[in-house]
Amino acid sequence: MDMIVLVIFLALTLLSVPIGFALFLASMIGFAWFTDLSLIMLGQAMFIKLDKFSLLSILFFVLAGNLMARGAIARKIVEFANALVGHFKAGLPISGVVSCGLFGAVSGSALATLAAIGGLIVPEMRKKKFDDDFTVGLMTTSSVLGIIIPPSIPMIIYCLVTDVSIAKLFMAGFLPGIFLILLLSIYSIYNSRKSTNADVVINASFSFSHLGKALSTGIWALFMPVIIFGGIFSGVFTATEAAVIASVYAYLVEFFIYRELSIKQIARITVDSGVTLASILIITAGSMLLSDYLTIMQIPDRITDWIVGTMHTQLFFWLMVNVMLLVVGCIMEVIAAILILAPILLPPALQLGIDPVHFGLIMCVNLGIGYITPPVGVNCFLSAKLFNIPTVQAFKAILPTMLVLLVALLILTFVPTITTILPTYFLGGTK
Repeated sequence: MDMIVLVIFLALTLLSVPIGFALFLASMIGFAWFTDLSLIMLGQAMFIKLDKFSLLSILFFVLAGNLMARGAIARKIVEFANALVGHFKAGLPISGVVSCGLFGAVSGSALATLAAIGGLIVPEMRKKKFDDDFTVGLMTTSSVLGIIIPPSIPMIIYCLVTDVSIAKLFMAGFLPGIFLILLLSIYSIYNSRKSTNADVVINASFSFSHLGKALSTGIWALFMPVIIFGGIFSGVFTATEAAVIASVYAYLVEFFIYRELSIKQIARITVDSGVTLASILIITAGSMLLSDYLTIMQIPDRITDWIVGTMHTQLFFWLMVNVMLLVVGCIMEVIAAILILAPILLPPALQLGIDPVHFGLIMCVNLGIGYITPPVGVNCFLSAKLFNIPTVQAFKAILPTMLVLLVALLILTFVPTITTILPTYFLGGTK
């Protein structure tokens, strides 16, 4: 009977109740019906769980991403990527993919990546007469790099609830991110071969002077990842302190160097970022409350015993987890899914000998695909709004590139070395 709380939560979600309120309602019902705890204690418990220093990193990475998305930094990144790879066959879409990777390395958000880079690349690809479904599908899918290449807000959430090192998971995200960039670039070249339009196949010739100019004007934007990751991996500052430094750096660069944001615009961006964080904190509090209920009722232990007793090998476990996470990603917000499922799925993964950093990376990739899958698919809804197309067309457009992501997910799942080699070599292991 105690599992009925999960059924209530899923029912509320399917009825389009906001995810934060669905979590609160389901948890309150569970505590009221199946435990003897006073409901007054729940407020205190939520406050204690939210009183975590590392949660500040989410606010400041959101703020930095919003500043760069609406300022000049995003455009400077696109100009540098175009100068670097624009001379390749299908250079413009490859530039878009690389730009998403570079912007993801400073924003931590898939939505911010789509709004900033997609808003710049899609109009240019349309001018070059690229197929519209290919254009929208590629940029919508590539925006998922924003949560796979560190810093990543879902990665921070995963580390928060599992006590995995943020630095190690950040380090683990680099090679999978580069791997996805390569696969999406190869797909772009393959797709462009079918076009008879010369502008589609060749974007521009390579020029060292063009690259040097893009580097010199964009050096302030490109220097941000160096500051963030150099500081984290050298131990000079923590991930939370890196987020603060990133946002201050974005303020200074946008206002004093590129000078494209007014004080009024910066104030508006700051307020919007605070509202975004508030919604994340509501979901976080509700998810932690539900997680407490599940723990009290020993549901994670029962699930662990069932999984370990039923699935004796990593192969069957990974197949079950990947299918489940892909389905969950279709109906649940990524942060809520991590907060609820990570504490449940990680214990059996550890018993089966799966690396917790590798598991976290695969979880983020799985749920990242949820950003582009119906019915939630928030990036597809954003694409439809940004690029003035029907929502159905946006969901149709991502199908080929979503297959690319699924192939990448399969490879990353069963070749864990891609994920673990960097943290093992540079940080002395992942455990």
